[in-house]
Amino acid sequence: MATFKSIAEQLSALNDLETSGLSPNVIQPTFNVTNVNPPTEVYVTTDDVVVVAGWNSAPSQTLIVTVRFLIASGPTILGQYTYTLPSDRSFWTHSIPMTNGYMLAVTVDLIPTGGILAQRGQCYCQCNIQRQGAAPQIESFVLFSDYVSADLSPSWPSYTSISSVSGIGAIRTISGTTPAAGAGLNATVPTNARWRWHHIYFFYQASATVATRQVWLYFTDQAGNIFYYYVSPTTQAAGQGYNYSFSIGLGFQVQAASSVMTSLPIIDSDGGWLMHAGANAMQAGDQISSPTYAVEEWIDPGT
Repeated sequence: MATFKSIAEQLSALNDLETSGLSPNVIQPTFNVTNVNPPTEVYVTTDDVVVVAGWNSAPSQTLIVTVRFLIASGPTILGQYTYTLPSDRSFWTHSIPMTNGYMLAVTVDLIPTGGILAQRGQCYCQCNIQRQGAAPQIESFVLFSDYVSADLSPSWPSYTSISSVSGIGAIRTISGTTPAAGAGLNATVPTNARWRWHHIYFFYQASATVATRQVWLYFTDQAGNIFYYYVSPTTQAAGQGYNYSFSIGLGFQVQAASSVMTSLPIIDSDGGWLMHAGANAMQAGDQISSPTYAVEEWIDPGT
């Protein structure tokens, strides 16, 4: 299917098709133009644009916007508009100029250009109609606000309008950065994201320096305020190496040989908030390594 930059461009293509002649198998519809109820409540003019905007974290994704439109003179036209999306959760927006007529349907789809299918929670999309030249540039009619993913294609007039932090998010596993010897572990939630921490894992190797270590874990907001702090009751002596796992839903702490499994409460963190891990009596030669996190992620542009 051909793609167009505006309804007017589609009309031009239709005019070219009419002058070149249609197949005898094509029947042109006719319409009664008096005393007919409008097909939808959304009538737009050349002063209006359809605006599609949002935030995306899924790599290598192409957004397809499909518009079905009944122009004032009668013909129904169908156009598709293709946009390559950034994957850094930055705000993107695209405008489709209109002509005089009725909006019949608008649908958005995600097509991966690589091998990664977008999950719910990764690409949040808003679609509305704006009047050009109006100040400020706010929507005059909201078509929908929802996540678009490999298995969900928001559309109007079926219409959904939900917050970006509602429902289930995208499940991600993240390899953290190994800190320098003697330093604690830090992980920062990306801008325009919200994380619910499901699992936190790392390996703690104590050096030969004699001291009794106790691993701790705490979270801070963007201003550095601590809102959760935990110290493991397990002690670790010189030369010992322990695996530490913090998981939601565990309900208690379990130690088996060199592995410590600890309950983690449900903790939601917005963009710029941090997770910190380290130990009391940590020595210069101690090393935290192999940090891995499993989080549930939403787009959260309010942060």
